[in-house]
Amino acid sequence: YSNLGFLVHQKGDFDEAESLYLEALEINSKHDGYEDLSVAMVLCNLASLKYSQGLHEQAISHYKKAIEIKKVKLAPNHQSLLKSVQNLAYMYYSLGRKKEAEELLGEFKLI
Repeated sequence: YSNLGFLVHQKGDFDEAESLYLEALEINSKHDGYEDLSVAMVLCNLASLKYSQGLHEQAISHYKKAIEIKKVKLAPNHQSLLKSVQNLAYMYYSLGRKKEAEELLGEFKLI
């Protein structure tokens, strides 16, 4: 569902993409538990979708949850974790929240 949601999202059908992402989130969290990396992946996709819709606080919330899962499951320098951190920092910068972006990047030694 998540991959299909991504394709639909790219086509601009945000409502259908969200429905598919939420279905993937439900399935993955029931099957693997809410703290699983598959859930983090779906949360990142939801964050991207919400950012596309201009729902920035929801996007930030989804990225924060995904990062927390990845921090537990992955090495501190894992590419997937750092990509999520960079995406969240970009959101902060785009919203004029430079201090939050820099603090986040500093926490992960990316600046």
